[in-house]
Amino acid sequence: MTTFPFPALDWKTIHLKGADREMGRQHAEQVGPVCRVGMPLFYSGLMARILNQAPADFSDRVARASLKKLLDPLLVNRLLRQVPEGSLECLAGMAEGAGLNRRELEIALVLPDLLPTATGLLARLFPTRFVEGVPGVRLGCSSFISASDPFLIARNLDFPGVGYWDRYPVIQQSTPDSGLRSISFTSAGVALGGITGINEAQVFVAIHQHYSHTLSLTGQLPFVIGEKILRTARSLDDALAILEKSKLASSWAFILADGKTRQAAIWEATPKVHGLRRLKPGAATLTHSNFFQTPQCQPTEYAMSERMNWDNYWRKTRLDQLLKAADGNVTPAVAARAISDHLDPFWGEEKIVNRIVSQAFNIQSLVVDPVSMQAWLASGNSPIHLRDFKRFDLGEVFAGRTGATAESVPGYRFQDTSKANAKNEFILSLISALDGDESAALLKLKASLDHHFTPEVALTAAVVSMRQGELDQAERWLDKATDAIQAKLKTRPGTPAPPEYFEMRLYQGRLADLQGKHVQAKAHYRFVAQAPDLKDVNLKRLARARKL
Repeated sequence: MTTFPFPALDWKTIHLKGADREMGRQHAEQVGPVCRVGMPLFYSGLMARILNQAPADFSDRVARASLKKLLDPLLVNRLLRQVPEGSLECLAGMAEGAGLNRRELEIALVLPDLLPTATGLLARLFPTRFVEGVPGVRLGCSSFISASDPFLIARNLDFPGVGYWDRYPVIQQSTPDSGLRSISFTSAGVALGGITGINEAQVFVAIHQHYSHTLSLTGQLPFVIGEKILRTARSLDDALAILEKSKLASSWAFILADGKTRQAAIWEATPKVHGLRRLKPGAATLTHSNFFQTPQCQPTEYAMSERMNWDNYWRKTRLDQLLKAADGNVTPAVAARAISDHLDPFWGEEKIVNRIVSQAFNIQSLVVDPVSMQAWLASGNSPIHLRDFKRFDLGEVFAGRTGATAESVPGYRFQDTSKANAKNEFILSLISALDGDESAALLKLKASLDHHFTPEVALTAAVVSMRQGELDQAERWLDKATDAIQAKLKTRPGTPAPPEYFEMRLYQGRLADLQGKHVQAKAHYRFVAQAPDLKDVNLKRLARARKL
């Protein structure tokens, strides 16, 4: 079994009270020194790489120059103008309490909106750059609401930060000088609780990121709106009214529920339009992943690749399948297993990545009963969603205690233990990659493939190997990956090849070019450019650009 060099801490419950600045300081003091080595360290490292890493080519130079421009003080300050003074005061208090740089925390606050916006703009300017430059790891949150008895909400928070956020999990109970008390499921160094939380009026909120063609420098940040819902909303209608009056800086979805009335809704929005999906009377569930499902928002959305579209669609589809199979008997144990599920519905087999509910960068998984005010929180080392979900009594948390109980339910368990080990090594490779250590990431990718061969992991390993100059190894992995998919397709006549297959063929062409095998390279490019099953126009454009 894979061992982790940095054991995760258990959930820490903290209680904050008073003015915003004072609560920020209390967050830093109560979580202790780890406040500096969790998400604040991740963001400072990310910014350093954006600003200092040498660009590889012309489009990369343009991309990095644009990202640096987005971190320009004038632009950051423009977005910060939309942030309530109380939220900025909270950051200031945390900076004082932990000895952190306040400006870095303010930039980290706007990065979740700036980076997807920048990526979207640059993807339209240089569409093929984002196809050939990224080896295929896609993030994606998944959530569902089940109206059976018990009434449950489950959510995955899938965001780069694995090994940071999930290493220092925090249950934060806040009692502000004015407003409702609330509980946030957060991490050391993240004192604003609007990403996932529930208030004393039993109103729950969580957010999902989306990509769309619209943005606004006069819009608000989603977790600030989430914080406002937690502080002021006494009902689902109150929460919806807050969203009606709010303008977003980029595109998000809000997962909402009211435990008092057992009502729920999913609010999808861009800076210009919004759509609403309510849990209708008699309906059993609402499910969501990172694609818009309302007609108002759908026309504005884009994905950087066809694979991203497939991932989003199949994650939601798999949740629908699991909840339907439960036939109204969605217990906390069923919910925990569903939100950590690892079956790819396209192939009908368990996988460690790609088209699975528990996508890649899963830093938080939880199940909440807003009626009885109970929560089951995934706990332990990355990947946390494969561990146990510990039960916490939220009423006890509001009473000033930890809320911890001795009860737990298991997350997803692989039928094949070799896949569990492969998953662990793959997550460790992501952590190394996020730390900027590509050599260490490659070693862990090799270890993952030694435990169990996964074509998508082999693609990632091959791309990293090409960058490291290990061309023969990259060729072996790409050949084995494409052979594996071709073998499956032969057993399923008429089934279209999945998007990752064409990405692999494109990289086989690039690798052949590097090896001087230009005839073979052109054959791969021609195959991708002319493939009738491939709908990704950017991938085809890139193949055609290789001078067929």
